[in-house]
Amino acid sequence: MSSVLRPGSLDPAVSPLLVHPRGAGHGGADRVLYEEERIMLAERAGYERGFAAGEAAGTAFGREKIEAAAAGLFQLLGELDGVKRRILAQAEGEALKLAIAIARRILIREISTRGDVLKRIAAEAVAQAVEREHLTIRVNPDDLGRAMALKKDLALSVEGLKAVSVEADKSVLPGGCIVESAMGDIDARIDRQLIEIARDLGAVWRESGPPSPGGGGQ
Repeated sequence: MSSVLRPGSLDPAVSPLLVHPRGAGHGGADRVLYEEERIMLAERAGYERGFAAGEAAGTAFGREKIEAAAAGLFQLLGELDGVKRRILAQAEGEALKLAIAIARRILIREISTRGDVLKRIAAEAVAQAVEREHLTIRVNPDDLGRAMALKKDLALSVEGLKAVSVEADKSVLPGGCIVESAMGDIDARIDRQLIEIARDLGAVWRESGPPSPGGGGQ
């Protein structure tokens, strides 16, 4: 029965298949053959051990490289996420500024063509006043004549209002007003209302994201 030489058992120190030297009667040729076979097996075993060690070292080195690359990738992704957030925040600010500028332009144009805007805004502001013994309404100089004409209507429509005076104020945009009373002021200027609208838009943007280009939901 013959034995098969297996690659995993080539170490001459442990392999049961290594042929021992024959008796002395066979001469020096057999000993030379034996030594050559032993050297060959030792070289092959050494090669396999070296290959296995090199493979393990290469695997460990490759794993370290992969882990380092993955860590770098995750760090890069985190940095990109931070950049994206900064860009979105900046875009939000720029978009709000643009929206306010457009709204302001539209409001001023509408106010210039509609005479009832000041009347409605002034009436709402006066109605919010807690103390109504005497109120002062500050309006844009261009609205002074219109505001003077509103005094009687306000006195009749607002309960408890006894006296109203009107003054021109260049800091007030057309259509808006500031109502002053002994208990405090009510700022109904157009610019102030636009600021409140911008604050509300910013809150909505942060909660649900910017509106889609189509104007609808997702």
